[in-house]
Amino acid sequence: IFEDNGGIDKFVRWRIQLMEKGIHLLKFDAGIDSMIQIHDYAGVKPFAMDKYAKAASKAVIGLFNAYYPELMFRKFFVNVPWFMASIFNLLTPLVSQRTRSKFVVCSSSAVRSTLLQYIDAANLPPVYTGVGA
Repeated sequence: IFEDNGGIDKFVRWRIQLMEKGIHLLKFDAGIDSMIQIHDYAGVKPFAMDKYAKAASKAVIGLFNAYYPELMFRKFFVNVPWFMASIFNLLTPLVSQRTRSKFVVCSSSAVRSTLLQYIDAANLPPVYTGVGA
């Protein structure tokens, strides 16, 4: 998808569309004013992000920080390989405490139990419940 800048633009548009769909599911009048996202790194290889993927990621982060502030309750990074967890731990001192408190990094063995602390089992995708996966 990231073969060139056209791929980056396509990905950014898709990611914004996905965020907008999530916003439509919020119920601000009922106090449901933030969302949870799950980023699954199952199968990710070390240093797999090429320059296009990095550019797309940077663009999405910039847009979300500018146009979607405070909509994130928690962001889960699941099935994170040890090397990525190590990098995350090295970088967390550079991130504000408020932002850091929204990030949860889960190893493969702790995904289900960690997600169930925040998400009712009925709302978890089957891949994380062990039911129907």
